[in-house]
Amino acid sequence: MKKILVLTMITFWFVSCSSDSTDEELIIEEPIIEVVEEDTSSESDTNTSDNMESDGSEGSGRDVVSFVADIQPIINSNCIACHTDPPRNGAPFPLLNFSQVSNRSSSVFSQINAGLMPPSGKLPQDNIDLIEQWIDGGKPR
Repeated sequence: MKKILVLTMITFWFVSCSSDSTDEELIIEEPIIEVVEEDTSSESDTNTSDNMESDGSEGSGRDVVSFVADIQPIINSNCIACHTDPPRNGAPFPLLNFSQVSNRSSSVFSQINAGLMPPSGKLPQDNIDLIEQWIDGGKPR
């Protein structure tokens, strides 16, 4: 009788623990994904149309320049070929995530602004201005 009672309690405990963690994970993950998608698309749509109307150039008139929406695409398309992990072609460090880019932002900006990086040629001035705005704005994610 004790074995049945112990086995029943263990089974109940196992089932209740496993179902609670799954339910909590689903509840937590779904809103985060929805909020990120909604915020990113509505901000970039609004900012892009506002920017284009103000003076015809991208990046001007933005209130907040963020890493994910503005800086990471510039880094990914111009820097990752060399600044990967491990770095290639003589690059001294990786620039794969927010922390790496944020910690090196001043030196990265000075190299980009001087036209020394990327080696393929100077970035468009709009991109350089976005990087400067991001740094001046406190480097938000």
